[in-house]
Amino acid sequence: MHLAPAVRRNMVRQGGPMAFSDVVSSVLRSAAPTLLTALAIPPPFNLIASAVVSTAIAKYLPPDQAPAAAGPDTPPPPLRPEQVTRLVEENAGNPQFILDLRRAEVDLRRYESEAGIRFAELEEKSRQRAADFQRDSGIGVRAFSAGMWLVGIALVGMLFIMVGAMALVFGGITLPYGSTDVAVAAFGLIGTAVGFVNGIAANVVNFYWGSSQSSRDKTDTLNDTVRELGRAAANRSPAAPPVDAPPPAPAQTAEVIAFPQPATPAATATRPAPTGLLEEVLPGLTTPHEMFPDGVSWALTRDGIAVEGGAARGTAGQPTTIRTIWKRYGDLCSAAARHYGVPVELIVATIATESGGDPNARRAERRINDESVGLMQTLVATARGALGRRELRGDDLLNPALSIEAGTAYIASQRGTTHFDPPLVAAAYNAGSIRRDGGERNRWKLLCHPLGTGAHVDRYCEWFADCMQVSAEQGWGSQDGVPSFAACLAAQPQVPAAAE
Repeated sequence: MHLAPAVRRNMVRQGGPMAFSDVVSSVLRSAAPTLLTALAIPPPFNLIASAVVSTAIAKYLPPDQAPAAAGPDTPPPPLRPEQVTRLVEENAGNPQFILDLRRAEVDLRRYESEAGIRFAELEEKSRQRAADFQRDSGIGVRAFSAGMWLVGIALVGMLFIMVGAMALVFGGITLPYGSTDVAVAAFGLIGTAVGFVNGIAANVVNFYWGSSQSSRDKTDTLNDTVRELGRAAANRSPAAPPVDAPPPAPAQTAEVIAFPQPATPAATATRPAPTGLLEEVLPGLTTPHEMFPDGVSWALTRDGIAVEGGAARGTAGQPTTIRTIWKRYGDLCSAAARHYGVPVELIVATIATESGGDPNARRAERRINDESVGLMQTLVATARGALGRRELRGDDLLNPALSIEAGTAYIASQRGTTHFDPPLVAAAYNAGSIRRDGGERNRWKLLCHPLGTGAHVDRYCEWFADCMQVSAEQGWGSQDGVPSFAACLAAQPQVPAAAE
């Protein structure tokens, strides 16, 4: 990819690091962290990143803002950084845009590999140069000294007000008649001035100490990002549900691309998915796609998940387990699917994968002092957060209705990064978030347990294929308001089943 002309054209438009809104930061941090890092770097690197991702997201520009090509045989110029951030902000609620943004992230990481650069390293060096300048020029020390002088002035002013007030109250000082209002006004003005000076002093001191702490925090974050890009092994998230140690395998690098769900309870329960979300994400799910460039591609079909253009594969024999789960818990699954807007096949496939339909399944997670309980094997802390119930206990999840509700709420809470894509749902539910696992035996390159393999996602997709078969046969989605992949795909004859 030749970027130099575009960079030269746009250099005059960019003067330094960009500032992002909370919406842009949140979306990019979740779906495209490398792009977030690159856009924060001064030119020309933010221009390069914008040019790389243009192919994936330029189509979202309004027609009147789309850049025109210089000639009939030349492609239109790439996006500028401010256009990229504006597109992110305007399309933050568009599931298809998020999918394309994740593809843009893959393109950007591929460019890093081909060009031999790391945007995270470049940003860290940029920040380090700024910190060195602050230290060498003495700006930080002078700012702190000025702040301490202001603190002293504020303290003296407060002491004066206190002494004056004590003298008026206990010193027997009597103000002449008619001058009381003047004295009150004078003390009020002095107090206002002292408060103003105190506020300035606090800002100056916070600038010196706060900036130093923030720099350390950001440096740690950047170092983590560099490690995530492959320079060292990434640490597992404390919120990810661990399992027994995997068999010996080569050291793997996990690249975090979405924040894991917190293990601590949330203040409020999970919000249901908006009505119509399934129909919005369906076109992206039925189109072959992958999460990482070296992983397999897949697509949703009426038969299940078709990998690399092949036929979807279910479990061996008849789907007896799925039929049994539906017979026993179908009403509960339908109610949870209807309430949270989660496709019902995802719920049943999760039950089959996690517990095989055993409502008494229970496993201690000693390394995080928690346990996985019930049909959907949700961690107790995770269930508390998803349901907003801090008082919930492990024994409560032995109730099938509560276990299904908690697991479904957790799936709904992760829809911002999974978009109900079955392989992503499986990985995020198992590992707490979408992360990379470069193990040779992991064809998906999605982190799940056992580490270094894609066995969990493989197993989930087999159960999911069984769910699609039984759902189509029994009409799981025929009930009013129950989201169903099988029902949606059956209503779209242009989406064929995978060829045998």
